[in-house]
Amino acid sequence: MTIVSDRLKELRKSKGLSIQEAARKANIFKKRIEEYEANIKVPDYGHARSLADCYHVTLCYLVGHTDDPTEVIDVSHKSNKYAVLKDEDFSEEDEFLMRRSLSEVVHYMEWYKNEKK
Repeated sequence: MTIVSDRLKELRKSKGLSIQEAARKANIFKKRIEEYEANIKVPDYGHARSLADCYHVTLCYLVGHTDDPTEVIDVSHKSNKYAVLKDEDFSEEDEFLMRRSLSEVVHYMEWYKNEKK
């Protein structure tokens, strides 16, 4: 079992949701959630994002890069993609949100690459 399938199952159960209820809440087919929890399929970014939102956790937590469900590990200092945003005139809050989003995408992609090997 991968950490994602384990965490998806644990999160759903801790919220007291059936697979059907989680599917409805995350707007994902029930069969897909069953496949993710059974480690048959790997959730794509959209589904991983929807499930993380449904369970009120970060993608960093979902993919096992942290044990804190609210932590986003900032990787903006490691990414050239973030440097493009630094030239723009964004508010502090917008910059924080973009850095957080980018970090979550990077953590998901690192996990996804390893899962596909």
